[in-house]
Amino acid sequence: MFDTGLKAEEAELISQDTSLLAIKDGKVWIPLEATMVNTSFNEAWAEGARKYQAALAAGELGIIDLDQAWQQYKPVTLRKSDYLIELPDKQRTENLVRQARNLLLQKSIDRLVLPYQTMVDNKPENIAARLQIAILYARYGLYEKAEAAFETLDELAPDSSAVNSNRGNLYFLQADYERAIEYYERAAELDAGDGGIWINLSMAQYKAGDLQAARASYRQALEMDISLKKKYDAYSKLLNQ
Repeated sequence: MFDTGLKAEEAELISQDTSLLAIKDGKVWIPLEATMVNTSFNEAWAEGARKYQAALAAGELGIIDLDQAWQQYKPVTLRKSDYLIELPDKQRTENLVRQARNLLLQKSIDRLVLPYQTMVDNKPENIAARLQIAILYARYGLYEKAEAAFETLDELAPDSSAVNSNRGNLYFLQADYERAIEYYERAAELDAGDGGIWINLSMAQYKAGDLQAARASYRQALEMDISLKKKYDAYSKLLNQ
């Protein structure tokens, strides 16, 4: 197993399936079958988790902490060798890691999306459920899926400030600030009284290098909701440097 560095209460950031995880000393660990060197990380993880859970259920689980073991049994030191291990091709390795990451991400997102997708299946015109799906895809970096979800939302609810504002968030996450500004401005036209939209617009304008417009939008946000001043105090100082 290896320590993810996350606390037990943060386990869902790794997986919604608790059977794939081990909680030890308040930390989230990932069980891994280290002998499966010719398979993907996901397969080695799944097999490691299966064996961990089986041993736990049978009362046969024993965990050896290497740091503690090395205090009693010093690591064996081998003679120096001229043998060098050839590292795998970087591009191939990056592709494999990306594929494994995307697969894990998709599985995790599918569980989060499922209840909203069920609502959409039962009522296709459910804008709120569709919007939650698009937001989840965007939040977890599945931008193509988020884009497709927003395209459908644009057809169903073109005059929704929430749809336009969150689509602006999608482009902001991708550092496409000009498109983010376009959708934030649409959202502000549809709901000029929402201070949060003006804050988002201001931040996108700041990122795009338009400091004057960013300041104006920030002032507009405070006019709509003065409580935003305390929440975005650090951003205000950034604007006025």
